[in-house]
Amino acid sequence: MSRADPLGFAAGRRPGQLVASVGIKISALIIFSIAGLTVCPAQEYRQLGPDIFDPQAAGAGLVSHALAQAGSDHRRVLLLFGANWCPWTRRLHRALSTDAAVLQVLRGHFVLAYVDANTRKDKRRNAAVIEQYGNPLRFGIPVFVVLEWNGAILATQETQSLAAKTDEEVADRVRGFLAKWVP
Repeated sequence: MSRADPLGFAAGRRPGQLVASVGIKISALIIFSIAGLTVCPAQEYRQLGPDIFDPQAAGAGLVSHALAQAGSDHRRVLLLFGANWCPWTRRLHRALSTDAAVLQVLRGHFVLAYVDANTRKDKRRNAAVIEQYGNPLRFGIPVFVVLEWNGAILATQETQSLAAKTDEEVADRVRGFLAKWVP
């Protein structure tokens, strides 16, 4: 095709061939778009925003991966057990994911793993992992569990004591908590 012949008629194409070619491409695009929509899991609580916990992720695999990374990097593991429906979990996630000072401590000394503990929609979701770490949910949601690189439990921390009026205060309290467990 050239500028003078943008539809390719000089190359021997007939108008019907062009329409068929374009039609096939559009059909393929529509099929792939629909397929992409069906493969992506729906958000658990759409009205609250994007999920922070993957409801499909196996908690045991997340912890295993975090421990492997922590062992190679000589860091500790910070497990956050929480749920997508919980406003306090979402606020704590903001401190863990956006506060520069918190991120600096995390990146330098911890491997963070989010373990979905939503029992509202699935009573057994990650139940084996929750049990393995001493049922930290007895302290409520969200809850932290700090592990040594070898998997030994160092601490289980309820998070209500980290709550504050402002996000900055929450971040300060999270930094204080993390400072206690820096190796």
